[in-house]
Amino acid sequence: MLRIRPLLLLGALVLASCNLGGTPSPEETPTVESAPEITAEAVSLLVSPPPDAQCDQLITTALQQVGEACAALDRNQACYGNQLVEAEFASGAQPVFAQTGDLVELSAVRRLRTASLDTLAQQWGIAIIKAQANLPNSLPGQNVTFLLFGDAQIDNPTPQMRAVTISTGVGTLSCDNAPPSAVMIQSPEGTRVTVTINGAEITLASTIYLTANAGGSMTVATLEGAAEVEAFGRIETVVPGTQVRVPLDAALEASGPPSEPEPMDETTARALPVSVLDRPVQIPPAFIPPTGSAPPRTTVTASRANGACVPPAGWTQTYTVRAGDTLMRIARQFSVDARDLQQGNCITNADLITAGQVLYLPPEPTETPPPTDTPIPSATPDTPDLRADSRELRPGECTILRWDITDASEVYFEGQQAEGIDTREVCPTETTTYTLVVVYEDGRQEPYRLTVIVNQPAA
Repeated sequence: MLRIRPLLLLGALVLASCNLGGTPSPEETPTVESAPEITAEAVSLLVSPPPDAQCDQLITTALQQVGEACAALDRNQACYGNQLVEAEFASGAQPVFAQTGDLVELSAVRRLRTASLDTLAQQWGIAIIKAQANLPNSLPGQNVTFLLFGDAQIDNPTPQMRAVTISTGVGTLSCDNAPPSAVMIQSPEGTRVTVTINGAEITLASTIYLTANAGGSMTVATLEGAAEVEAFGRIETVVPGTQVRVPLDAALEASGPPSEPEPMDETTARALPVSVLDRPVQIPPAFIPPTGSAPPRTTVTASRANGACVPPAGWTQTYTVRAGDTLMRIARQFSVDARDLQQGNCITNADLITAGQVLYLPPEPTETPPPTDTPIPSATPDTPDLRADSRELRPGECTILRWDITDASEVYFEGQQAEGIDTREVCPTETTTYTLVVVYEDGRQEPYRLTVIVNQPAA
């Protein structure tokens, strides 16, 4: 005990020295505010990044991996881009398609479905498809790119893409800047391709994105170039910054014609993962027509007498429907608005025309090319002029298309902006219909079409 007492005395001296400064003044007394309590929640925030940071990192990492892993993707193939992608294959096909970078031939695929964004599970399904569609075999390096991401599904993705069904989820996003579930489609630059999605025919020379919900609608929005959406005998042209809606039934089939173009959802478009596409895309602002109503469209009407259809006055030309014809293709062939062709022939259902049926056509406008030393007269704003120096060619020949547009804010020829240009040389190898889309200053959007016929030599 004698040895322990000096240690106790030393400990008492040390404790006393801790309070040599005396009792602190009220000003020096620490308060709760100056010494906050560190709660379990605060510790969690220090250890884990906020949800948006996790989400942004997941998206950035996934897009980098997709670009590297799917670089070898070739025509008519699908690539497993990022976790998680579910695949259903044709009978007898057993390809490996389970992780990033796996490739599979498109002919073996029946269905692809990508998973929605989930930061907790660290998954965001992405799949890329490159298809030939209706591109010629002579262009092996050109493909139509389909990019699925989030809760998106594609059924029957054949190389031709002529009977495809697409659906996308409508769930809430897990973070503010996350891309929505959607499908982006990009055609080769300056090349028109046609695909059939959910029963609607979509022709594009551009980059578009779409969403589709059973029993709701399919939205088709254009990011660059231009697209045409056809359903139930009606064509709507979709220029950058606009979108149209096609009503869908419970089986995801088009149940009505496309709506008139409306402003695109710009916030949604700016979140799209465009960096994965082959060609860079600059997101356009939403196109908002100026205040004021556009002039009403002149409609064509026919009448009935004794049960027979009486076409409008002047409709003296006729065309006999052939096997495989559609009203839309006939309208394109003769540069007639499909709605006018339907109404002028008393057709109630544009999908029901039969081989041997005789259709009446409006008179073809007289085209007399002006002399080379005479200036081409300007067309009025209500009657823009799209014409060709020659409407009929032989294989290997070319012609010049000309147009005169006034009071237009934008002009698109074959999906490409034609700013300051009023002529274009074309050398079609087969009969081709060309489209000029004019966006007027008052917000009207009018497509004008002209068919150049290529007379093939007799066999």
